[in-house]
Amino acid sequence: MRILHTSDWHLGHSLFNRKRFDEFQSFLFWLKKQIKEMGVDVLLISGDIFDTSTPSTQAQELYYEFLSAIARETTCRRVFVTAGNHDSASFIEAPKTLLKTLKVDVVGKITHNPPDEVFVVCDDMGKQQLIVCAVPYLREKDLRCARQGEGTQDREKRTLQAIAEHYRAVVESAILCRNSPDIPIVAMGHLYVAGSITKERLLGQPDPLYVGSLGQVPVDIFPSELSYVALGHIHMPQVVAAKENIQYSGSPLPMSFLEAQTPKRVVIVDVESNQPVEIKSLSVPNFQELIQIKGDWSLIESKINKLKSDNSKAWLEVIYESPIVIGELRARVQQLIVGSELEVLRIKNNQIVKEALSRSKTQKDLEQLTPEDVFEYCLKENRVDQKQQETLRSLYREVLDSLELKGQQ
Repeated sequence: MRILHTSDWHLGHSLFNRKRFDEFQSFLFWLKKQIKEMGVDVLLISGDIFDTSTPSTQAQELYYEFLSAIARETTCRRVFVTAGNHDSASFIEAPKTLLKTLKVDVVGKITHNPPDEVFVVCDDMGKQQLIVCAVPYLREKDLRCARQGEGTQDREKRTLQAIAEHYRAVVESAILCRNSPDIPIVAMGHLYVAGSITKERLLGQPDPLYVGSLGQVPVDIFPSELSYVALGHIHMPQVVAAKENIQYSGSPLPMSFLEAQTPKRVVIVDVESNQPVEIKSLSVPNFQELIQIKGDWSLIESKINKLKSDNSKAWLEVIYESPIVIGELRARVQQLIVGSELEVLRIKNNQIVKEALSRSKTQKDLEQLTPEDVFEYCLKENRVDQKQQETLRSLYREVLDSLELKGQQ
């Protein structure tokens, strides 16, 4: 039984307002080709299929056309889709009855009936080959574990306990479903396991995925009976806590210039009764080159000229860093790329940012700061507790995402 594990597609995502339809289309065409050529039996998509809870018509078309093509053009027997924190559970589940005709099973949210998240995969003779525990993103309100008047620490402790109990209940239901103890059980999840690595953490930057207790879920919440755990939520591909059978596939496309520095992949998992699980990575091609250029003007000029001479079609993020204040940075960068197919998506003058942050609040040149810069400054100035900072960052990003979505409508 061959499984392909992927997650965090974020269909409809824009990079600094640059639409990425061609990239997503290329990825899905490539993925269909791999499923067909490698004889994949089961496809697991572990959350964040869409970038927002109200995806565009174009993003929806990509998704449904892909699922239809998998049913028509490949020998893949089953597809399992779980909702992530970016997805609307009700939107994801709305066409579930129709999708079942394509052998696609969708779980948007928990129902407090564990068997609803358990699916049996059989061969053509009806013999069980695999049990899938399709657990979606677990929201605190769905777990119903909060109690009025309790403190933050008690609430988070109760949430962690509820998450562990939910996985235990679902796996126990799976065990009851299988005809033989040697039938493999795999689980899906969309959460942040403690100790997982993000690119931001490696660089000592604020982590956009660390959200309250979901950043502290211990790896031992996954019962030992699981042959493999297919995780989503973290975009950096990795093995969790040195356990080869618990992995984040990572996002197939970089969602930022920072993520572009990390190779992308999907995971191929071969499971068979009474046999060790075989796991390997399959690299995803780079469908659009993203390059971050960071340094003084001499370095920026040199690197852009080199890209021009190479006839590069890269999208660029230019970050100016130098004690020398430079004027009209945007105009100078745009002039550099004239006559090329390079495209500059973002220009940031860190020198101006540093100078602005060193002034008093009334003297700040807000036009030179990003919303994130201003928010981080406010957190620092108001000496907000570190734990509260992570929660506030998450809420602030939801506000920004909402404003960006309204601006696109």
